[in-house]
Amino acid sequence: MSDFTFHRVGRLVTALVLMAVPGSSFAQVAIGNEPDPLVDNLRVGPNASVVGMWSPVRGWPLVGIHATLMPSGTVMTYGTALGGDVHDGRTFDLWDPARGLDDPAAHYTLPNAQFIDSFCSAAAFLKTGAMLISGGSAVSNNYSSRASTLFDPKTATPTAAASQLAYQRWYASMLTLTDGRILITGGGAPYVVNAFRGPATAIAQGDVSMTPEIYTPGAGWSTLPGATSRDAFGPDFNRWWYPRMWVAPNGRVFGISADKMWSLDPNGRGATRTLGNFKTGFNAFRRPNTGPTSTAAMFDIGRILQVGGNGASNEHATPSSAAATVIDIRGAAPVLTEVAPMANPRQWANSTILPDGTVAVTGGTRFADNAGADAVYPAELWDPRTGRWKTGASAATYRGYHSAAVLLPNATVLVTGGGVPGPVTNFNAEIYYPPYLFKTDQGRQVLAPRPRVASVNAKTFDYGARLTVSLAGDDSISRVALVALGTATHSFDSSQRYIPAAFSQTGRTVSVVMPGSPNIAPPGYYMAFLLDAAGVPSNGIIVSIGGMAAPVAGPAGKGPIKAQIGELSKRVSRGRDGTTVVVNAQAGTLWRLTGGQTAAPIPAPKPMADVAVVTANSIYGLATDGSILRYNGNAWKQVGHGGRTISASEDGTVAITNIEDNIYVKNADDDVEAWSYMPGAALRVVPMSRLAYWAIGMDGNVHRIEKSGKWTQVGESVGGLATAGDGRIAVTNKFTNEIWTKAGDDVIRNWQHTPTKAISLAVARGGSLITVGPDGNVYRE
Repeated sequence: MSDFTFHRVGRLVTALVLMAVPGSSFAQVAIGNEPDPLVDNLRVGPNASVVGMWSPVRGWPLVGIHATLMPSGTVMTYGTALGGDVHDGRTFDLWDPARGLDDPAAHYTLPNAQFIDSFCSAAAFLKTGAMLISGGSAVSNNYSSRASTLFDPKTATPTAAASQLAYQRWYASMLTLTDGRILITGGGAPYVVNAFRGPATAIAQGDVSMTPEIYTPGAGWSTLPGATSRDAFGPDFNRWWYPRMWVAPNGRVFGISADKMWSLDPNGRGATRTLGNFKTGFNAFRRPNTGPTSTAAMFDIGRILQVGGNGASNEHATPSSAAATVIDIRGAAPVLTEVAPMANPRQWANSTILPDGTVAVTGGTRFADNAGADAVYPAELWDPRTGRWKTGASAATYRGYHSAAVLLPNATVLVTGGGVPGPVTNFNAEIYYPPYLFKTDQGRQVLAPRPRVASVNAKTFDYGARLTVSLAGDDSISRVALVALGTATHSFDSSQRYIPAAFSQTGRTVSVVMPGSPNIAPPGYYMAFLLDAAGVPSNGIIVSIGGMAAPVAGPAGKGPIKAQIGELSKRVSRGRDGTTVVVNAQAGTLWRLTGGQTAAPIPAPKPMADVAVVTANSIYGLATDGSILRYNGNAWKQVGHGGRTISASEDGTVAITNIEDNIYVKNADDDVEAWSYMPGAALRVVPMSRLAYWAIGMDGNVHRIEKSGKWTQVGESVGGLATAGDGRIAVTNKFTNEIWTKAGDDVIRNWQHTPTKAISLAVARGGSLITVGPDGNVYRE
C-alpha cells in the first residue's frame, strides 16, 4: 500500500429551496432575488437607455484569455498565471458575480493541481456536469497538447483525464453533440500560427490536425478518420485555427473555416462534406469577413451572424473587415445574406448574444492587433429584426487578441483579457450594461424595473417538457428565450446559441415549452430569460436540458472551498510554476501533487525533513542528516550540508538556517555549492526575492529583513512562514496554529485572520493556500 493516499472533501452551498406552493400540484424551486452588487446602486450614465454603459475597469487576478460561465453562475477564466505575463493555462480562477468586481473574496483561484497546461485550449460540458478542457499547452513548460482536464463543479477540482488525444489540439474547437458526446476539430502543434504561409510544409510536418476526434464518456477519445478534411481543418488560410462550428437543425455539425463552409457527420467513422466557399481568403482591398480574426454567433435557430476579421493570425498585418453576413443553415444548403456592415471594422472582436436576440460586438482593432489609434472601443449592437447596427457606449480598455466576453445571468456582458502577446496585458475586466437595462424617467436615466422570478418547478428538463415560472409581480411577459452558457476564447464562443421559446401566461404563472429536439438545443446548460413588454429581461434562470446533471452551486460562503488532497505529511512547498511537493511524515519521502486524488513520488537518495520548490525542475530537499540536495527534474546533486530548515523564492533564491541558527543564502538556482552568510540568527528564513527576506527570529516573532541587513518586527508568536512572489505573506500562530496573511512585502501590520489551522503552508500569488493541517492532512484552500 502506498504511504500517501487521497480523499476529496467538498463544501457546497445552495440558495435554492424546495417548497410547496399553495394551489399548485408541483414542487417549486424558490429563486433567490439577492442583492446584485453589479447592478444595485449603479451610477447610471448619460444616454444609457440608448447606448448602454460600461462599468469602471477593475482588476483581475490573471489575463482572462478563456472565459466560461459555469452552471453555478460563477465564471471561470484562465490564460496566465496569477499576475503572470506569459502563456500559462494551469491556473483557473472562479469569479462569483454575486460578490461584484470590487470584493477580493469574489475570486477563488485554483493552483496547478493536475499538471496540464490548458493555454489556448477548448472546452465543453459533459452530461455529468463536468467541464472537459482539452488541447492547448505552451512550449515554455513542455506539457502535452494532447492532454485533457476534467473540472468537477461539485468540488471545484481539476483532475487529469486518463484518455489522451491522438492529435495535437492547440487552437482547436469543441462542442457537445446531440447525444452528449464531445467533438473536437482543428488545432495543431503549439505556435504554428504561420502554417498558412506554407500549407504543403505544414501538412508534411504534421503541424495541423485535420482529423476530428470524439470523446465518449466512459471510453475516452477516438478518432473520426472518415472526417479528415483539408478544406475544413487544413493549414490553408489557417482553417485549422478555432474552426467556427455549431450543431445544425439537421443534427449534423455545420462549420466555417476561413473561406470554406462544411458539414460533419460525427457517427461511425465520421464524414466531412465541403459545402462550398463562404468568401475568398484574406484580401487587403475587399476585406472579407473571414478567418480566425473574425467572430460569429448563432443568434437564432439555424441562423448565424459572421462578422469582422480578414486575418489569419495575430501576426498577420492586415486591415480589418466591417462586413457582416447571415448564414441560414435551416435548409438543404446554406443561404448567405449580406447585411449592413458595422460602423467600425474589427479584428479580434467578441460577439455575445443578448436575451432580446441582439448580438453585442465588443472590442477589436481596425488593423492587425494594433491598439492606439486603431483600437475600437464602442460596442455595436446588431438587431436581427432589422439587420442594422447601433453604436453603443465605449469601453475604457483595448480588448483585442486574447480577450473574451460572456453573457452573465443578470443580462450584462463580462469582458476580460487581451494581450500576452500584444500591445496590452489586461489584468482587468469590464462589464457592459446593454440599453434594455435602463429607461428615461422624468428626464433622468435610471434602471428599468425588471421581471422578477419567485420560483420555478424544476432546474432540469427533458426535451419538450414545461418550465413553469411563478413571477413575483404582475409583469406581462412578451418573450422567453433560452441562451446557452458561453465558453469564449480567441473571438469565438463555441457554446452560445439563442433559442426562442414558446410560452403562455396566466396571471403570475408563465408556462415555457422546452425545445423538442437536441438538434435545436444540444444537451447542456441554458439561461431562461423572461422579457417584459418593454423588452427588459429578468435575471436568467440556469437550467439543464437533455439529460445534463442538475446545476450545482459554486464556491460560496466565507472564504474559498477547502478540499483535502492528501494525508500523512509534515511539510509542503509550492514553486512559481505551481509545482507542489509534500514531505511524508512517516517515511520522509517526497510526493508531487498531481490532481484531486493522485500524487507522484519523487525518488530521493535520502529521507527528507524539509523541501523548497522553485519549479518542477528545481526542487531542494533538506535530508534528515542535514545535507542539502537539488533535484533538476532527472537527478539529485548535493549542494550543501548542515541545514535545519530550507525555503526558496520564485526567483530561485534559497535560504537555510543551520543547527546553530545561522543563516545562509544561495542566490544562483543551480547545482553549484555557493552559499553566502547572512548576519543574524533565526529559526527559519524565507526569501521573498534576493532583495528581501522574511524570518522567524529567535524570539519567535516574524521579521522582515532588508538586503541591507535591517530587521523589522512585523508580527508576534509565529510557528510557520511562507511567501509568494506578489508580496503575500502567510504565517501560523505557534500556539494555536491559526493562519494569518498579509498582502504587501512591507512592514505594515495589516494581517488578516483565516479561520483554519496549519503546521506547514505554502501561499500562491493571489492568496490561495496549500496547507498541512495539525492532523497531517494536506488541504487546498
